[in-house]
Amino acid sequence: MLNKLINSFKKTQGAYWVIDINSTTFKAVFYNDNKITEIINDEKNLTANFQKLKSKDVYGSKKHVSLRGSDTIIRYFLFPKMERKATHDGIFYELNKHIPFLPNDVYFDFDILDSTNQKENAILLGVAKKKTVDLVLDNAQSLGLEIEDISLSAVNLINLVREKEEKGNCCIFDIADDATSIIILQNGIPVITRDANIGADSLLKEVIKKRNAEETLEVLEDQVTKDFWKTLTKSPEIFTKETKSTFDYFELNKGEKIDKIYLAGKIMDYPDAVDFFSSNFSANTELLNNFPFLNIEDNKKNKIFLCEFASLAGMLI
Repeated sequence: MLNKLINSFKKTQGAYWVIDINSTTFKAVFYNDNKITEIINDEKNLTANFQKLKSKDVYGSKKHVSLRGSDTIIRYFLFPKMERKATHDGIFYELNKHIPFLPNDVYFDFDILDSTNQKENAILLGVAKKKTVDLVLDNAQSLGLEIEDISLSAVNLINLVREKEEKGNCCIFDIADDATSIIILQNGIPVITRDANIGADSLLKEVIKKRNAEETLEVLEDQVTKDFWKTLTKSPEIFTKETKSTFDYFELNKGEKIDKIYLAGKIMDYPDAVDFFSSNFSANTELLNNFPFLNIEDNKKNKIFLCEFASLAGMLI
């Protein structure tokens, strides 16, 4: 199961759950023959989440989990050519070069994206902290639920964008509660990946602070949601200070511009998000919320695939 961090499951006919878990939320949809018949969108409480899922799981269907947030990382790099077992062992010994976690504290997986170079392979590395993965598995197994595989949200988003756009340079911004993943793809290959230590929670706090608001977030929720990106426009460095350098690094090293930005995550479907990114990053921008190639029948439950559920859509390809 743990060797699926990079290569997420292949879609088959029948019924199954796809589940997205980050630091504060638990999202799941039940997919049955091109229809979504159940939706869970709750605060994260794994025991309660899996109990609710079990009560709805009348078929005993397969369950596929996607993890996101600061305990997961993907990285792209070149690595000397060798057979897969030797590559696995070599990457383990060099994990410290690529991730901020101790090697013994993580599960990792990798995929060879390009092997055309005679001496090196292009590697996509996926990493998740063991404590995060094990907590999910333990809570599910305590209720008799078997997790078929675990993937990473960032990989699912890459798969989604590759369905839409194979050529050119594009960037995915995925805002989780506690971090923002920045993934730059060049002709479908994720050549730069970075995790910025700024997420939806910290951004919302900054917006409330900028409004000089004394009320709680619950009282201001509608107003903050409506004006969120407009407020950030007045002080864009709150977000761009942690993220703009990734754009500059790509353009400096590759000598090319980024043509397209895709937005995914918790606050990307707030009004004016597209305008904020278009103006501050000087690239054509769209929400990652339109997936006609999934061939899902058009009913109300299928409309949930907005930015916040994009990772789940990536698992259905």
